[in-house]
Amino acid sequence: EAIDNKGKTSIKSIKITIKKKGTSNSAPSISDIKPKNGSIIEQETLSEVNLQALITDDKSVSSVEFFINNLSLGVIAVKEKDQYVFNWIPKAFGSFDFKIEATDSNGMMSVKMTSFKVEEKKTDVGCNNIPLWKAVAYVKSGTEVSYNGEVYKNKWYASAGERPGKSNVWEYLRPCGGIVTYCGSQAWRSDLVYLGGSKIYYKGKIYLAKWWTKGSTPNTSNDWKFDSDCSQLKENNILSEVQCQTLVKDYTNIEIFTSHKTTGKIQLYDLSERPVKTIMPSRVLNGRERITKNISDLKNGVYIYKIFLNNKVITKKMILNK
Repeated sequence: EAIDNKGKTSIKSIKITIKKKGTSNSAPSISDIKPKNGSIIEQETLSEVNLQALITDDKSVSSVEFFINNLSLGVIAVKEKDQYVFNWIPKAFGSFDFKIEATDSNGMMSVKMTSFKVEEKKTDVGCNNIPLWKAVAYVKSGTEVSYNGEVYKNKWYASAGERPGKSNVWEYLRPCGGIVTYCGSQAWRSDLVYLGGSKIYYKGKIYLAKWWTKGSTPNTSNDWKFDSDCSQLKENNILSEVQCQTLVKDYTNIEIFTSHKTTGKIQLYDLSERPVKTIMPSRVLNGRERITKNISDLKNGVYIYKIFLNNKVITKKMILNK
């Protein structure tokens, strides 16, 4: 209401609504999830994996539920100071999706998901004077490591998750027992790059790369052309074939075929070429034979075995992993 100097009055009114001040609500915050996304967990046998997440809310968290591959592990109780923990045992090695659902007292929900792998840890004793690869960062290029009985070096920085034999960061150098050649050429490997003119051995034959190639099988791909036959065990018209295991648990299984009678012997050595066990004593072979030997009394590691046939010696690598 307003009155001027002549006594005239004006009145205006507005409507005001007064409400009780409200409070906003946010969904729970989920952080510090373990295992971290992309993690690789190595286990010799299937055992507990620690699942955890830090969950906070501006009011209070009413429930937290963990899932593995969309299967609920149940409602998780708080461990301490907003840290929720569950020890889970996988039923098999493989890849897993870890999902967390958190709900607060007002019914607001948050969802987060990560993925990780649980892989079987392989026992590896390494090579002489070559350290074993470990799941750590390798900053300096050219560092040599041994992994699964083979020697690699990193071409540049290698992260903890980049493994020899699986990542291009690592360059294959040689087997732990030294380079094995067949008629002067190394055996073909699907994970190696071959330039034009490279020669390799594959199933009793030598092949020549026509150009750059990787992963193409020599006897079926146009990337390769036949160069020559290679039978290192041919002597006095006795053609022999040998099939051997590389990875052995308790027993060796070696198949030998000879077209005529010949004297053979198989001896096992450590990497210093000290004899540790006779796989097959010297005897006459004729036709196809399988030689099986229990070597479970030996320690896990990389060994070399030599096959003696008519004064010819074939050297093979064997990894014992019980």
